[in-house]
Amino acid sequence: MLVNFIRNKRNPSLLIEAQFLVSFDNENISVIDPDGKDSIVPIKNLTKIDILTTEDGPWAPDVFWRFFIDDNDAVMIFPGGATGESELLTFMQDNFKNFDSVAVIKAMGSTSLATFKIWEHA
Repeated sequence: MLVNFIRNKRNPSLLIEAQFLVSFDNENISVIDPDGKDSIVPIKNLTKIDILTTEDGPWAPDVFWRFFIDDNDAVMIFPGGATGESELLTFMQDNFKNFDSVAVIKAMGSTSLATFKIWEHA
């Protein structure tokens, strides 16, 4: 019984992260959170993307994608493991000049509070 509980805790379909729905096209990135709130950011307005990691994992979200349209506050944030994250990652790797895939790998392996610059508009 404990084994089933542990397996279910890591089942992606049950995780809060998977309840965030990420979609995109050539013009916009959109995220719908578990409460149904929709955030949209025009790709042409993006100035920076980073990943914030925390010490909260593995039982709570601990990796967060952050999208900026200026140098201040992020205008869109969603957790790693969101539905559609891997498709967006591939899109960004293919279409964002100087996208830092190595920084993504480092961020995904981080277990401490840290920020990883993934992309910045030239």
